[in-house]
Amino acid sequence: MIKQLILGIAALLLMSNSKAQFLPMIKTDRWWSSLQVHCNPTGSSFSSNYYKFQGDTILNGLTYNCYYYSSDSEMQDWELYGFFREDTLTGQCWYRTLFPEIEGLVYDFGLDLGEKAYVENNNFLGVPFELYVIEVDSIMLDNQFRKRLVLMDSVSWQTETWVEGIGSLWGFHNAGIAHQSGACGGEILLCFNQDGQVIYHDPAYNECFFEYTSLNEANKFSNFNVFPNPATEILYIETEGMAKRDLKIYNSQGQCVHKGTYTEIPIQIAVAVLPVGLYHGRLTTSATSHGFSFLKK
Repeated sequence: MIKQLILGIAALLLMSNSKAQFLPMIKTDRWWSSLQVHCNPTGSSFSSNYYKFQGDTILNGLTYNCYYYSSDSEMQDWELYGFFREDTLTGQCWYRTLFPEIEGLVYDFGLDLGEKAYVENNNFLGVPFELYVIEVDSIMLDNQFRKRLVLMDSVSWQTETWVEGIGSLWGFHNAGIAHQSGACGGEILLCFNQDGQVIYHDPAYNECFFEYTSLNEANKFSNFNVFPNPATEILYIETEGMAKRDLKIYNSQGQCVHKGTYTEIPIQIAVAVLPVGLYHGRLTTSATSHGFSFLKK
């Protein structure tokens, strides 16, 4: 009887420890890819990066894993981006930027509904800020349940999603970006690959990597502008010297999601109902045809 009791207690302890163990994010068997939007004086552009961990180093007595990025579609050329360390027992992760050379807590998967995450991502403000956990559930990826947190910034009211073992869906190193909602440009996690298999792929895109491309190729024409880019509610298209214009907008799968004929200046398109993703448009007159792209956030 005593032996059975001891075995039962041991089993409970093992179960308790296994529940406290969070899936690791920092391993060399995985890579992330993202879509980046860049704000330029002549219009936005987009590109992709790959990210991975390789090797470790000791800084100020702490062991960090080295985090690299590559803009090469063949993943041949890599450059150091920063340093991370994590504690899989607590679900916490720290990020040390190259400049300034200090670390901050960027993930805490041990949080529950209603609790606060105190994020200090030195890519942004360099001071801690609060995100509130407004949703907690799990998602099945690669036949494995992963904890999922939705967090909201109390100032911007923007949200971001963290997935256990993967990180933020705005990009692994962008935890806390909801606090930066007013910033121009942005980044979106496209794919997460583990052990040679893509186990997360943003459904809004059919690729894991995009070569550098202008988001507004029509800016080479005078008096043509598409804004804001990225757009959330209304997309404006400014033109001059055009009478009747035919407009078509396609999603990343090539499906036409909007078409119409316009004479007003500027053209106003309600995009709030469109899913988040990259869209391509074509504005046509009897004399010319202008192509452009925009990101819906």
